[in-house]
Amino acid sequence: MYHHILVPTDGSMLSVQTIENAVQLAHSVGARITFLHVETDQGSDLYGDAALLRSMSPVQFSEKFKQRTREILAKAESACHLAKVPCEGISLTGKSAHEVIVQAAEDQGCDLIFMASHGRRSAIGMMIGSETLKTLINAKVPVLISSIATNSPALSSANTIIQDEHHALGAVVHRLQLLATNAQQNAALPNFAATREVIAYLRDFPGKLHHPKEETYLFSKLSSRTNELDAEIAELRRQHEHDEVLIRELEEAIKELESTPAVGVARFATAAEAFAEATWKHMSMEENLILPSARKYFTQADWAEIDAAFSANAGKQFGEATEKLLRSTFKQIVNSIEP
Repeated sequence: MYHHILVPTDGSMLSVQTIENAVQLAHSVGARITFLHVETDQGSDLYGDAALLRSMSPVQFSEKFKQRTREILAKAESACHLAKVPCEGISLTGKSAHEVIVQAAEDQGCDLIFMASHGRRSAIGMMIGSETLKTLINAKVPVLISSIATNSPALSSANTIIQDEHHALGAVVHRLQLLATNAQQNAALPNFAATREVIAYLRDFPGKLHHPKEETYLFSKLSSRTNELDAEIAELRRQHEHDEVLIRELEEAIKELESTPAVGVARFATAAEAFAEATWKHMSMEENLILPSARKYFTQADWAEIDAAFSANAGKQFGEATEKLLRSTFKQIVNSIEP
């Protein structure tokens, strides 16, 4: 069976589902994952982001792409952390994505490439994208093509957005754990401004953006469709409320760490691990129990309403300015605190 899987990812919504499918496969066979983000040769890119950024200096130009890569890989790795699948992320540059993917699989010692079709469904089946097809033809190891087969675009979109938000939250939780581990094991005090930014994000992103949508549109609607999950939904709501207690302890712990490092480091490490453990457990319940049940019980109309709440309409309902600020904060965190 497979032991080391290469998973190319470009940060698109389709890649979110591909990552989830790859992680499930890796978990089931005991494999590890290397996520690969292929950066196109910026000098030959005449369109898109590269063209828009040409007014920047070469250093600024390069750093902008590096930041985007870190964000993409941080989210991908978060899915593995949730499932306890070993992983790493790499970024390579080349003019041809399929050539980079094929070479990376060989260089990294991977025995499977798992990638999205990046095509569209037609009357005769799935249309495979050109880079995926070229990878399939040229790869020296098996290539598994992941496609999202569903009769409900709204279901697929809503699930993807929820999982993408989980990936973002998990990426920041992982960085909180890194800060605590470094402080405890290496006797190195964290950057306090950066740490407070992490804690603020972990307070605001779930509390102001993610959890309200879950409670209003996912939990309530599921409770109206079945009583089978009443106890679990009640527990998830309780966990939402308990997050405030865990965040307050983190805030107090970082204050103590700053004023009395010798004593505060243990408290900070304990508080960080308590929050992380609670968050990973919470997201695991939602992805392994709530979302599968929602897919079982919800109608097309249900998914359309949920999709609207978690996508474009979410900004209007929960504060577009808040959403933009949190996304900006996420980018700053993953680019300032690297594993």
